[in-house]
Amino acid sequence: MDSRLIINARAPRGQTKEGKASQSNKLDSLEDLDPRSNVDKILDQDIPKHSSAYSVRETYKIVRNKPGDFASKMRFPGQSNTDPQKASQDMMTELQERRPIAHRARRTVRSRPTVGRTIELNPVNGVDFGVGLRKLGQLVSREKIRSDRYRQMFHERAGMKRKRLKSERWRKLFKEGFRATVARVKEMRRKGW
Repeated sequence: MDSRLIINARAPRGQTKEGKASQSNKLDSLEDLDPRSNVDKILDQDIPKHSSAYSVRETYKIVRNKPGDFASKMRFPGQSNTDPQKASQDMMTELQERRPIAHRARRTVRSRPTVGRTIELNPVNGVDFGVGLRKLGQLVSREKIRSDRYRQMFHERAGMKRKRLKSERWRKLFKEGFRATVARVKEMRRKGW
């Protein structure tokens, strides 16, 4: 039986009606066979390496022979055990086995509002009450705690908040740019400009 009939079912030109009838009989008999075996027959044909069918055949062979791929576990109509529910359960269990669920790590550190803002007094290391008070003042000004407290005391409309943030951003950028310009002028004066 010629397996090329599966690929090209159209009769060549100039063929008689008898030839067409015999070809259709061959096709009817092929439908009774297992589709998997028909694919295997096509794959076993000698195909020239320069043909486009050769690369398709080689790709299919590689994919088909991979362990654990879904295509190898699929059931074709000619085979037994065509229960779709069992096939989907098999695929789901395989997917679950491949991807272990990562559990989130529990927090071990309890973060409070004072974390990072605490000054520890230790006279042995030279941090007595006066030094601690100065450090606390530096921390309060650096973290802008006074302005945060004032801002949180009253409600601020969304539009006013956007306006304030925009103004703060531009002030900060201008300050950085101005400081860079002054530093550049000082450097050029030092070099004799």
